[in-house]
Amino acid sequence: MNISWRTIAHFFVAVLGIILMAVGILTGKHGATVIGLIISAVAVQQWLKGRNPRTLDEKKDEDLPKQ
Repeated sequence: MNISWRTIAHFFVAVLGIILMAVGILTGKHGATVIGLIISAVAVQQWLKGRNPRTLDEKKDEDLPKQ
C-alpha cells in the first residue's frame, strides 16, 4: 500500500482540528471549537481535492457539445 505524504499530512491536520474542537467544547472556549472546525474542514476539502484532481470547470467543458 502506497500512501503519499500529502494524505498523511491532511489526516494529521484533520485530527488536530478534531482534537481542538473537542478541547474547545470541554473547556467552554467556543473560539477553539470554531477554529478546530475550520481547520478540519479545510484539511478534508484539500484531501478530497487531491483525490480527484479534475476541477468542476473541466467537467462542465466535457458536457458541452463539440463544435
